[in-house]
Amino acid sequence: MKKFLHTFALVAMMLPFANGSLWAQVDVNIGSLSGATDDSYIPVNTLYNYSYTQQIYTADEIGMAGTIDSITWWLLGFQDLYEVPITIYMVELDKETFESNTDWVTVTEADIVYTDTLIAVHSYDPIAYTIVLDTPFVYSGTGNLLIAVNNTSGVWRSGLSAMVFGSSSGNARAIYARRDDIGAYDPYDPTFGATGTLTKRNVITLSFTPAPCDPVTDVTVSNVTGTSATVAWTASEGQTTWEIEYGTPGHTAGAGTIVTADTNSFELTDLEPSTEYGVYVRAVCARNLHSDWSAEASINTLGIHDAMGSTVSVSPNPASSNVTISGIEDEASVMVVDMNGRTVFTANANEKLTIDLAGFAQGAYFIRICGEQTMAIRKLLVK
Repeated sequence: MKKFLHTFALVAMMLPFANGSLWAQVDVNIGSLSGATDDSYIPVNTLYNYSYTQQIYTADEIGMAGTIDSITWWLLGFQDLYEVPITIYMVELDKETFESNTDWVTVTEADIVYTDTLIAVHSYDPIAYTIVLDTPFVYSGTGNLLIAVNNTSGVWRSGLSAMVFGSSSGNARAIYARRDDIGAYDPYDPTFGATGTLTKRNVITLSFTPAPCDPVTDVTVSNVTGTSATVAWTASEGQTTWEIEYGTPGHTAGAGTIVTADTNSFELTDLEPSTEYGVYVRAVCARNLHSDWSAEASINTLGIHDAMGSTVSVSPNPASSNVTISGIEDEASVMVVDMNGRTVFTANANEKLTIDLAGFAQGAYFIRICGEQTMAIRKLLVK
């Protein structure tokens, strides 16, 4: 039985992609042996000559996309040997629960991923049994996963059960049928009624070859001020979520501050003036799958009196009635912020701008000038 592995542990493998890079095979564990109980109904029921089961695992539980190469169940049994001919089907679908004892999902021959004999041995403790699929299943990560198992044995043997998890109430995520007569179930025409539904499901490990998760390219930094900067990058098709990390220049990726973005342009805020940062970006392709970090980009925030346009001046300063900002080299936005961070004035300007200070309370303000050729922060005192 070359397709069936009786094992106590799963070994991570490195599998090559077409581009020559290596991705570690990822094991997705759904359910835990801690607190699990054993059940003879799913995935097969050997107390009857024939059984048929379906279970649904949600996209949120799986949390990634890729190719499923094998599955692992934990079984225990009181007989010396079990030999159960089974066919396994996999389907990606929107369905989340089974609403009744007739709510089967119709599968087709094209959905078969494994056909062979499940061999289990005597054990009072659960043993991991890994089934290497004949046809690896390509899973997009967007739908839920149905796993159907048809036991066509024709004979029965007591004592085989599998570990299950979940509560005894809630939505039915498994459905099962069992019988001794008539013959094996026809999964292509599931007009038969089920014996019952279950809220519990088998503890399972899905071994994935992850879908490629390409790194982002062309990371750029723009709109730098004393406390903020915009980071942008080029993403691969289909990517919708990214992580941006910033910290001390040259820091190791993973050791900085990480924020999440849902567009490929993001403004970092609350930066320190006159400070240099190193920034990295990576794609989040699934819950358990990230791209490599990008090459490091640099941010140099402006100081209070530093700017791309060092010719910018504010006069008079201090001022009481009005103030003129000059030396603006291009179309720029002008913002006046009080010491509590509240914006009290905004305008667009080219070359110079005069601001009427009527209504300004006495005190200190910061003037932010931001354009393609001019970027400055100036302090203003109103008396």
